[in-house]
Amino acid sequence: MAFGGLNIWRFDAWAGHTRTDDELKTAQRGPSPAVYINRFGDVDVRAFGPFLPLRSRKIASTLLRCHRLAPSGGARRVTRAARRVPTGLKKLPADIVATKIFPFLVEDDDLDDGSTAATLAKIERLHNAEHFMGKLLRLDDAIDSWSEGERHAGWCKFIYDFAGSFDQTIPMHAIYIIHTLWWRLNEDGEQADDMLREVQQRFNTLDLSESSLLLCAGALELAITLHGKPFTEDFSRIFRHSQPLDVADVGDYIHSRIGWRVMAPTADSLLAHCYHMAPTYEPHVTYFHADEATSHGASLIAAQMNRRRTQENVQLRCNAVARIVATNELAYPYPPSLLAAAILCHVRRTMRIEPAWTPALNVIMMYREAQFAQLERDLARWVPDPANAQWPWADVGGDSDDADY
Repeated sequence: MAFGGLNIWRFDAWAGHTRTDDELKTAQRGPSPAVYINRFGDVDVRAFGPFLPLRSRKIASTLLRCHRLAPSGGARRVTRAARRVPTGLKKLPADIVATKIFPFLVEDDDLDDGSTAATLAKIERLHNAEHFMGKLLRLDDAIDSWSEGERHAGWCKFIYDFAGSFDQTIPMHAIYIIHTLWWRLNEDGEQADDMLREVQQRFNTLDLSESSLLLCAGALELAITLHGKPFTEDFSRIFRHSQPLDVADVGDYIHSRIGWRVMAPTADSLLAHCYHMAPTYEPHVTYFHADEATSHGASLIAAQMNRRRTQENVQLRCNAVARIVATNELAYPYPPSLLAAAILCHVRRTMRIEPAWTPALNVIMMYREAQFAQLERDLARWVPDPANAQWPWADVGGDSDDADY
């Protein structure tokens, strides 16, 4: 769908970039399980579970079962039938099976035809992944006693600036990784500054604030890599005392702390699928004067153009609100899918699309309006008015400068 030459599914308004087919697929799918397994081995291979489409789970289960039951070749084969059974699979170590064979199977889609059923299946898969990733936070405790220690004041700007050449889903995912790190520390009753001292000692940073910024670099490296992009950023001019510095080691340190949660979906990744669902957009009822539309055909064309304008505005505003919400610690304890529903409802309401929430959206987002009513009211306080022409269209990216940090 395009309006004025702009394809609203492909255009990243934040980066001013039109996505290629591969980029669009990557942005919608989110971080790659295949990359995760190749990087971290088969430690959690059996826990993939809800991450995978049904067909992939069946293939993975069969593959691992065949590996487990395949004859080793060491025992004497007493029958002709047994001698015909190949032994090659058993000769492969399990970690080779997991890292060199399994990754080619784990991102197979059950449905990839752009249909409503396919989109709903992808949204449901993200819900399952979100549920699998971690227990729901105790919201009151998380908000009242949230602690991040001596966190660097420019951490969010750091991530956005250095991710300026990537799709906006990548910095959002990096921010989510950092929040998840703080969440785990708070849930485990560990002092954030104690963890920052460990980082300071391990990577030879100047102080706790710089340790926090280094963790942001590690989270960004993880997000870029897990989205299947090459990581080429050189941070040596910023972390001059952390030499020699391999930022991937910092990303691995974060993974050691939060494990599978580096793969968690974000509100933006859930919204990316909703943009394909027609019920997300109910166009305004448009009335025409006789001299403006002299035929029923002209009215239909004008209505279609109006609907496309609505589609474009809803997507751009949802992306902008999601970007602001991603940096808000008060919003983090809520599940990403709930945040996505609240963001969509908030944007529709501010655009005066009535009703702001519909039965069709209940099905798509898997939430009733009452379930996120309080969160939506909070968004009205946390997020600037998306109808303001001066916000959020201002560019957040740009070249970085040592002085900024």
